[in-house]
Amino acid sequence: MEERKMTEKESLELISQMITKSRVRLERQAGWPLVLWGVAAALIGIAVWAGVKFTGNAAWYNLWFLLLIGFPIHWIWAKRHTENVRDYVTETVGWVWFVFGASCMVFAALYALGVTSLPINVCITLLLGFATTVTGMMLKRWLVMVLGVLTICLFVPLMAVVVSGVDTILLSAGIVVLDIMLPGIIMCRADRREVRI
Repeated sequence: MEERKMTEKESLELISQMITKSRVRLERQAGWPLVLWGVAAALIGIAVWAGVKFTGNAAWYNLWFLLLIGFPIHWIWAKRHTENVRDYVTETVGWVWFVFGASCMVFAALYALGVTSLPINVCITLLLGFATTVTGMMLKRWLVMVLGVLTICLFVPLMAVVVSGVDTILLSAGIVVLDIMLPGIIMCRADRREVRI
């Protein structure tokens, strides 16, 4: 049996189809986890804000560490509910969010240990904006990318200059809704539309 050589046009078409399939697969697999992570982070943010605001007790900040429970749960869920196909797009977006999560944990640990006095909410919100922007670019979802850019250009300066103290936590909870939950909902809706077609 003789192998047929692909033309340059056929090769580019095949590459384009594979990239499109990987974006669609990633959206199908990432929508619900983003919604769930967004809900968890927003609810914990509101609880931390209310606890610190109304009691003055900084121990409420420790509620953020509840997010650590989500990592093994997400890992187990992903093993059962996602295709085991890894490609450039899924790997890149996965690493972007892994680096974001790891950076948040490092910032939180340094802050909890008193090693740094950097404004943790501003730093984490800036990282969230970058992660959302890169995800939107990789998936060619311009609304997701715009939400990330909006976070970087509007909410980070707002948080750094206008909103202060414990109220930055409440603003962070709102930003989580925009940068994690809303992209997840967009991905879930896109997946549902594709199934109907």
